Amino acid sequence: EDVVYSLATYLRSHLLIVEVKDYLVSIRTKPKAFHLDTSDASGMSFGRDSIKESANTAVDSRSPEEVLFDELLETGCLSGRISTAALCWRHGLDVRELHRFKEWGVRKNRILVVTRTPNPTTDDWGAA
Repeated sequence: EDVVYSLATYLRSHLLIVEVKDYLVSIRTKPKAFHLDTSDASGMSFGRDSIKESANTAVDSRSPEEVLFDELLETGCLSGRISTAALCWRHGLDVRELHRFKEWGVRKNRILVVTRTPNPTTDDWGAA
């Protein structure tokens, strides 16, 4: 057992055995906001107020995965540089939530799961 442990430590320290991690990459970015004319010839009001009302109802009807996707996109965590382990730690996700989110993202064609070796200077906020 000691020989196997010593051999594994030697191989790992000389980068002959490397660790691979999963990273999430967003396929689609956030849609751009649009603006409508604020008045109509009939005098009815349109534009920001009606957009805000429809946006508020749309936010309420979104799934938890959509809310998490928007949050991770805004914080830059879907760039492919943050490992899923660091993502769980930073956002307080458990393994089941992350698994559900990854399945949702792949199914809805919003994220890719990339498995690769970490870069110690740029990945996970530089915390290798």
